[in-house]
Amino acid sequence: MPSPESANGHLSPRDFRTLLVEEREDRVVVLLNRPEVRNAIDQQMVDELHVVCAALEQNPKVLIIAGVDGVFASGADIAQLRERRRDDALQG
Repeated sequence: MPSPESANGHLSPRDFRTLLVEEREDRVVVLLNRPEVRNAIDQQMVDELHVVCAALEQNPKVLIIAGVDGVFASGADIAQLRERRRDDALQG
């Protein structure tokens, strides 16, 4: 998982697998990039969004989130949810 500490509050696009991240002077543009599953949100994407948020806490900017192929997000990744148990759900 990417580390905001190693980037000193700056985001490196190569650190992300499920997001396309473009950091501009005045804003950060994040595209959800899992078109094969209509941008269903999985744990990897959640973790990567946390990295973006941590970087924005260090270097505040406007955040714009959209999805590739005109789809913002189709929901949660059902295959991954099947593997979750009660304790996992309670954790967040």
